[in-house]
Formats: sequence, C-alpha cells, structure tokens
Amino acid sequence: MRKGSKKSSHNTGGDKNADNASVHTQEKNVYLSLVESTSDSLYLVDRNCKYIFLNDNHLERLRLSRDEVIGRPYSDYHPREQSDEFAKRIEEVFTTGKFLQHEFKSEKDGRYFLRTFNPVKEEGYGGNVTAVSVASKDITELKQSEEKYRSILENIEDGYYELDLSGHITFFNEACRKIYGYSRDEFMDMNVIKLADEEIAQKAYKYFNKVYTTGIPLTWIDGEIIRKDGSRRNVEASASLIRDLTGKPIGFRGIVRDVTEHRQVEELYKTLAENSIAGVFIIQNGKFIFINTSAIAYAGYSAAELIGQGADIIVHPEDKEMVRIKSREMLAGKSNQAFDFRIITKVKEVRWVSQTVTPVQYKGKRAILGNALDVTKLKLAGEALRESEQRLYDIIDFLPDATYAIDRERRVIAWNRAIEEMTGIKAPDMVGRGNYEYALPFYGMRKPVLIDLVFLSDKEIKEKYSHVTKEGEALIAEASVPLRGGNPRALWGIARPLYDSKGNVVGAIESIRDVSERKQMEETVKWLAFHDGLTGLPNRRLFSDRLTMALAHVRRNRKKLGVMILDLDKFKHINDTLGHPVGDRLLRVVGERLTKMLRKEDTVARIGGDEFMLLLPEISRADDVILVAERILALFTEPVDVDGHELHVTTSIGFALYPENGEDGDSLIKNADIALYVAKDRGRNRYEGFLPLPNTQN
Repeated sequence: MRKGSKKSSHNTGGDKNADNASVHTQEKNVYLSLVESTSDSLYLVDRNCKYIFLNDNHLERLRLSRDEVIGRPYSDYHPREQSDEFAKRIEEVFTTGKFLQHEFKSEKDGRYFLRTFNPVKEEGYGGNVTAVSVASKDITELKQSEEKYRSILENIEDGYYELDLSGHITFFNEACRKIYGYSRDEFMDMNVIKLADEEIAQKAYKYFNKVYTTGIPLTWIDGEIIRKDGSRRNVEASASLIRDLTGKPIGFRGIVRDVTEHRQVEELYKTLAENSIAGVFIIQNGKFIFINTSAIAYAGYSAAELIGQGADIIVHPEDKEMVRIKSREMLAGKSNQAFDFRIITKVKEVRWVSQTVTPVQYKGKRAILGNALDVTKLKLAGEALRESEQRLYDIIDFLPDATYAIDRERRVIAWNRAIEEMTGIKAPDMVGRGNYEYALPFYGMRKPVLIDLVFLSDKEIKEKYSHVTKEGEALIAEASVPLRGGNPRALWGIARPLYDSKGNVVGAIESIRDVSERKQMEETVKWLAFHDGLTGLPNRRLFSDRLTMALAHVRRNRKKLGVMILDLDKFKHINDTLGHPVGDRLLRVVGERLTKMLRKEDTVARIGGDEFMLLLPEISRADDVILVAERILALFTEPVDVDGHELHVTTSIGFALYPENGEDGDSLIKNADIALYVAKDRGRNRYEGFLPLPNTQN
C-alpha cells in the first residue's frame, strides 16, 4: 500500500449537487420539525425495544438527554411489569405487521395515555417490519371527564349498562343493579344471557347482533328479564355500539327501564277504552252532577265519590288556573280548540286529558257538557320521542369526531361541537340549512360530498366515485381538502344512512377526522427509518439498499464500484473537551461538505459515531477512488468553524473495490473497514486500499 498524498483538489460536484444537498437538508428539517411540533410523545424502537429515535416530548418525560437513551432498551427506564407488557406489544406488531392501540397508566405520575404502535416497513424487501413507531397521547383529562360522566350515570333513575362484545357486563349503575336484584359483585362480568330464558336470550342476541353489524342503535325495544329471586319483570331497553378512538366496535351500551307497573296500567286502560273512548260529564253550579264510566276510569274514583264534588277536584293544582281560563274562553265562543291539562287520580297518579266544554241546558238549568280523552300515552310518547331525539343529539354532540347529519332534503339536522371547531361555524348558523351549504367550509363551493352519496345506488358510487369504499352500509373515503380555504388537510370520513322505525332511509350521518398529523408522522417515521437523525444523511440500512442495487447495475455493465469508509481522527477528544453539541455540529458540517464534493449519483451515509460510508458507483478504474480519497484529505485541511471554535480535523480512509476486493456488499464493507484500520495504524490522516489492490500507497 502507498501513503496517500495530501495535495488539494478542486470540487467537481457542481452547483446542482449543492442545490440537491440544500433541498435534502430542507426536507430533513421539515420532517424533524413535524415530529417535534406535536404535543404527543413519539419514539421509534427496534424488535429488542431499543430506542432508535425519540422526540423532545418523550425525552422530557424521561428527563434524559437523547444520547443517554438512543440504543438503550425501554426496560432501562420503566418498571419490569410495564416493560414486559411493552415488549409483548412490540413483538405483536413485528409478527402481524399491523398497528394496535391500548390505554396505559404511568406508574410514574399516574397519568393516562393512549399509545398507538405502528409498524415501520422496509421498502424493496417485501415489506418487512424493521421498527415500530410509538405515539403516546396524554388522555388524563379525558379519563377524568369519563369518571364525571359515570358519576352522573349513577344518579339517573333509569338503569345504564355497558357490555363487551361477548355479552359480559363491564359497567352498570345502581338503578340497573336494582332492576335485576343482584349484588354489585354478582352482577359485574355476568353474561346477559343468564338474565333471561332461552327464547328471550335468542331475541336479545339478534338485537345486539343487528346493532353490531349495522352500527345503528336500537331504541326502546320491549323485553322480559328474570331477576335473581326468579321473578319476571317487563323492561324497555336500548342498545348502541361503543367504539374506540379508531372507530372499532368494542362493546355495547344502553338504557334499561322497568316498565312492569306501566304495562299493567296500560292493560287496565286498554280494557276501559274498549267500552268507551271519551269521558262524558255534566257540571252544574260548579259541581259534577253526571259522569260516565270512562270519565270515572280516568280519575279512578267511583261515580258516588265524584257526584256533588267540585269540578276541579281532580285537576292538578298547577293547572287549575289554566283550565279555568281555557274553559271560559271556550264557553264564550272565543275558542273551539281542545286544551290539555293534568289530573290527579284517586291513587295520586298524574295523567293527561284533552278536553272540550260546551254550554248546555240540563233539566232546565244552565250547565256545562264536557268531553275528555285520556291522552297520557300520547304525551308520554311525545316526551319519549323528544328525549330520544335529545339523546341522539347529545350523543352526536359528545362524539370526538366532527359529525353532522342531514335529512333526505339535504337539510342539516345535527352539527356537533367537534365540527364547529373544525369549520368555525356554530350549530345555530348551520342547522336547517340545505343546498349543500355544509360543503362550503370544506371545499369553498356547494357540491355533493360523502354524506350525499348515501342516497345513491352502489352502481352510481362505483362509476362516479372510485375513491369511495363501502363496508356494509358505511361509505368511507379519504381526501385532501382545503379546509376553511387554507392549506389542504388530509380528512378521513365515514357516512351511514339514518332509518325511521319502518326501515325507510330518512337521512344520513357523517363523521370526519383530520388525519393530517398522523399521515405526516408516518412519513416522518418512514424517513427516519432510513436516515440518520443527526445529519439527515442515509443510514446503514439505506446505504446497503443502494449498494445492492449499484452492484446489480455494475455487474450488467461490467464496471467497477468503490466503497469507502472514513472516520474523524481524535473525534472523542473534541467531544470530551468542547462538548457533544459541538461534536454534533461538526458531524453535520462534515456530512454537508462530503455531499457537496461528490457526484449526484454517489452516496454519503453516516453509519454511527464519527464514521461515514461512501458509495462510488460506476467508476472506470481504481485511480478514480484514489482521486476521491485525496480530494477528501484535501477537504479536511480546511478548518471548520463551529460555534466560535476553529477546529482542525483530519480523517482516516479505507476503501475496497468491486470486483477486486469483493463481489457482494458485505465483503466490500468488511474489506473497506479493514483498510480503514490499517490507515489508522499507520499514523492516521491518510487513506489505504484493501490488499491486494495494485497501485496503492507505499
């Protein structure tokens, strides 16, 4: 081998290489800025749970520097039990190649996090998982809000329950427990099948299966349950899906209401109604003088108990003044509209009646003829409908995703808080609007959007909207949208039809999620998997990929190829005396200088510490590699100014040639590394080629 000369050489890279390096640096800075700008903790680990990358938020939680953590396993900083659970999830992602999520409570400070594990797959190698990115979102406040929500549920009169997908009870309020008559310990984790006989259990399974397959909640279905003591009770129940943050069904929730007594009362009044629909009575001198069976049935008194009593004896105290006013208006001919009010029956039950009064003569004296209908069921049904609608609106308003609903005429009927925040438009300004006005904040124009496609046939959707996929009744799409006239945002949407009780489509509902941050994070993590986080240069993985492709090319063209490894002489001394920040800056400057010096088709990679690896494809002769080595040595004669420190740095270089020193990538890298150590042993600040390369240094 010959000792390499130190003669200087002019840079032949050209302005184009400088521009490419600048663009490369800008792209790197954008990716790193996106990772660091999020409020979540982001980090990248290998299959052994060793940290490959961490953003500043995660470093702040660990209270360590990046150099202290990179290359160290997760278990070094977390309790054993948490570390074992973390390792299982990492292995699951490597094995399945699929992302997963779970909630996690930190033993360190008791805060709750939603962790998302995403596989990082290697391009060009069959999609093998090479690392796992972990995004950890702090959901402590959300959990606290959930606890407050559960506290409210404990104080409602109706029973509230939650089940997992297999039908086991996972949560219930006190009212629900009392309906079934079990203790809390007995009731928890019980399967709902045990709460009914076989026939009713089969019906319940069909109802829950329908909710699961359609995603459409069931409201107020009739059923019968068996209490712990063996007694049977009539109930009304509702059911809807519980979904996680990704929209995946994880269970059911609903309301159960004991209506046994209510059903018994309904049967009683049904029998009475078959004999007479209207209650008829006559009032004279302010007292009942005649009352028929239906009217008696409304009040629950006997005829003897009411005859001779004041006409307002059964009127609810709060309604008496209103009844007097309405009655006077009708008797005076000022109104012919029936009016509704409450009565209190003998058993202190409150009921609603709808009444008209007419002046008549009875036995030669002025009297009042009254007709009344019991409208209690109608009132209760109206209230139940309003409550059901309000529950729907409350549920929609509570959803974390931006959600809105329209009727068949394309008028907005619901607009939740999340979509208010996304669009900047408040619900009062949007509800009731039609003519595609809901498209304006997204596209700046009136046009059909995903929710409108619900009303189209499958054929029309397939022909006109190829980007839309259909899963069951749900339409799913993802698009880049100029939200509120700004920069395009990646929005994911899912739309479903709304049905009435007869199964007719009466509208549609759409939920929208901004996935821009996730997509940007995926691109950033993908970039970091193949690049050095400090310098932005390709890492060993990307270098090996390019070396493999370059070898295939030169084999076909019968040309040569060079692999060069260099490191900085006495770099450790710079780190020890001036600190790691100065050392890091020096490494970036060296990477920039090497990139500018080489050709566009050459590759400069940082493979760790102060080592760099160069790929010189399609060279004609061995002297071309020697020329590059001499130019690099000359490049290092120029001092480097880092943070006010003028650094004089030298480098040692080893190289190997294809095919003389190896016919595969591993052999070439190994032999170049051997040559590097020869250069270092022979005094540093020089280059050496791998023997038996001819024309090397003496």
